[in-house]
Amino acid sequence: MLVAFILGAVFSRYSANFVEWFYESGASCQLFGLLYLPIAFILDALLYRAIGNTPGKALLGLKVKTLDGKSLSFAQYLNRNFSMWVSGLALGFPLFTLFTLVHQAGRLGEGQQASYDESTGFCVHSKPVDWWRKTAFGFAFVSLFVIIMALNTMEQTGHVEPY
Repeated sequence: MLVAFILGAVFSRYSANFVEWFYESGASCQLFGLLYLPIAFILDALLYRAIGNTPGKALLGLKVKTLDGKSLSFAQYLNRNFSMWVSGLALGFPLFTLFTLVHQAGRLGEGQQASYDESTGFCVHSKPVDWWRKTAFGFAFVSLFVIIMALNTMEQTGHVEPY
């Protein structure tokens, strides 16, 4: 969402045509949402390389490593992200995403790796997490969900105006 907000702000600042295109068609909003995912995955891989983990994984005590316990390179983490985009998120198409997420959850529930980790040769390591980390993650997750719902409601009721 942060990536979409930043890209939307940049595009709307420098291109009146983008603002017009974005607000004329409801389908264009969904298309923009699908198109920003690859950019978000690139930024995610950059963040992983810069600080050694991503904020959500750090809060939950998770760390992605190679099978021999080494940290991933930028290219490896990016490959994992794009594998997850296909096998875990079905390229961002909502109905298909539901099925791929259920499939991945089933694998994890059976003690297997997610298929995108297994196919790329990576492993997710976990450590015990304090209650406050779980609470912080839950608060961040619910807050993000509420913000997305509020923005969607504003858009549908026409309270969002292009500048």
